[in-house]
Amino acid sequence: MTRGRVLIVSGRPPWPPWRGDPLRTRQWVEALRKDYDVTVLTPRSSVAPDYADWPDVRHLTFRPSPGPIRLVRALFALASGLPAQCGMYHYPELRRALGRLVPQHDVAVLLLARLALHADDLGDLPWIADLVDALSLNFQRRAEVDHPLFRPLLELEARLLARAEETLISRSRRTLVVSDRDAEYLADCHPEFRDRISVVPVAAKTPSKVSMTHPSGSRETATIAFTGNLGYFVNRDGLNWWIEEVWPRLRQERPDLRLLVAGDRPPRSLRRQLRRAGGELIARPENLLDVLAPCTLAIAPLRCGAGMPLKILDAWAVGVPVVASPWAAAGVAAADGGPLRVAETPAEWSREILELLDSPSTRRELASKGRERLERDFSRQAVFVGLRDVVALIDK
Repeated sequence: MTRGRVLIVSGRPPWPPWRGDPLRTRQWVEALRKDYDVTVLTPRSSVAPDYADWPDVRHLTFRPSPGPIRLVRALFALASGLPAQCGMYHYPELRRALGRLVPQHDVAVLLLARLALHADDLGDLPWIADLVDALSLNFQRRAEVDHPLFRPLLELEARLLARAEETLISRSRRTLVVSDRDAEYLADCHPEFRDRISVVPVAAKTPSKVSMTHPSGSRETATIAFTGNLGYFVNRDGLNWWIEEVWPRLRQERPDLRLLVAGDRPPRSLRRQLRRAGGELIARPENLLDVLAPCTLAIAPLRCGAGMPLKILDAWAVGVPVVASPWAAAGVAAADGGPLRVAETPAEWSREILELLDSPSTRRELASKGRERLERDFSRQAVFVGLRDVVALIDK
């Protein structure tokens, strides 16, 4: 029996997988490679690729445009009524590569709305639009919390991205996002295409044996952890708000409490803020889960963004209970509670954290429920089945 041929196209390299879309690209490959002939087309990266797990996958690269040219294209896109994000990710070399590769495949997967200007390059090939998250929602929420001077531009970009998402949804055979919240938002914006939108979450990372040696409740020093891509506005904004509004309250009640921040791309402003606040920073940790595992609590105080907050899945994976904002909790369909505590105001944050610090049994219960939720909804097996089912539906 002839194997189907799937072309996966992403605007970012799959290495290193610390952002949502590179991780999603890798999971597409891992889900399909046993049943399909898979070709991955991504930009070249300065990070050395790891092909050890993909011996039977063809990984092709194209040369991304230099930064100044991408900026010019972003400005030109805005002047033409198109999203700046799409202009930045419009690559002539990608267009030429698709012209060669499309006739060789049966199905394509186009990752992220940023590649919307390349939809025409897929021709008549049936394809799946994996938006990962609703980027228009991301910019809409950012406009509400970012500096007022940026608000008009962010709101404009949100509107333009909504149009691009509508184009992708209408032209693709199926559109994927990783959270119910984003799916409902897109369905409300484009009700005529509601039946084309599906949810397949990102699979949780698998903890190492080192990570699993720290059961919740056994920490000697009470430590609150924030993890993630520290160069991402959504994380910087949420952490900055929490350090300024919540951390002083906690330190007043618990002077011995430790704050640990770990992740890639920390800006200088964050380094200075943490020094003033008495917090600790681990930049570019080799294994984020091993850093997170010994901590007492994990926090997700996000006020904007879209998709799934992977920091919650990471904490659940190593048995660390989570306190999250309503917005972050909604990204894992837990806005009303569930296997985490939800807090919005500084007073609520302080109360929830102090109660959990004083109750090891409650922490253990939350950690246990979080891991159960993880295994049920966010395991690699469950997610990979979902991705394969979408391709099988298209490749009939």
